[in-house]
Amino acid sequence: MVGTSIGGVLVSGIASAVPVTRKYTDEYAGYFGEKEIERFKESTGILSRHISMPKQTAGDLCYKAAKRLLEKKNCNDIDAVIFCTQTPDYRIPSTAFIIQKRLGLKKDCICFDINLGCSAFVTGLYTIAGMVAGGVIEKGLLLIGDAFQEHPISEDHSQTMMFGDAGTAILVEKGNGEIDGMIRSDGEKYKNIISPYGGFRKPVMHEGRVVDCIEEVMDG
Repeated sequence: MVGTSIGGVLVSGIASAVPVTRKYTDEYAGYFGEKEIERFKESTGILSRHISMPKQTAGDLCYKAAKRLLEKKNCNDIDAVIFCTQTPDYRIPSTAFIIQKRLGLKKDCICFDINLGCSAFVTGLYTIAGMVAGGVIEKGLLLIGDAFQEHPISEDHSQTMMFGDAGTAILVEKGNGEIDGMIRSDGEKYKNIISPYGGFRKPVMHEGRVVDCIEEVMDG
């Protein structure tokens, strides 16, 4: 793996927003047993998660975070909005356009979404930092968030107790900072995290089928 260094870039501000509702890990003791709950807490450190309200989206949470950040920084001259999420407000258009409109940003502004989850911050930061360092923009807003609301109870603890909802806004601009790191991808393992239905290959889940059935996913 080859590392990459991007100079002349500064992360000048970060703000986050979480839903009011909180779900505590101990509340699942009736489903998984107290021993399993203690093991989960010890291995993950997760004691609670914030759960979004019905119809509260990742776009809403990132908008709140961005609004607060821009007000604190007294800044509104944003050249790009990049929104990283796996739970967009709509399939189209990109949620970045909607947040641009809600924030009242100028129309001379690049807006797009990146469909990523765990690696969203790293990839998003590299993307927007590269735009700043390359002279494409002076100042950009990187938004990262997801809002799954409440997961159904399942045997998969990672689905039931692992993931919470939140939105984060990061202001990136020209400066004396430097970003070092590396990005690596492994598309061979795409089936490990797939949700087959809802896209254009399988738009609708057949009635009675479980969403995480992956045996019918293409093998090419």
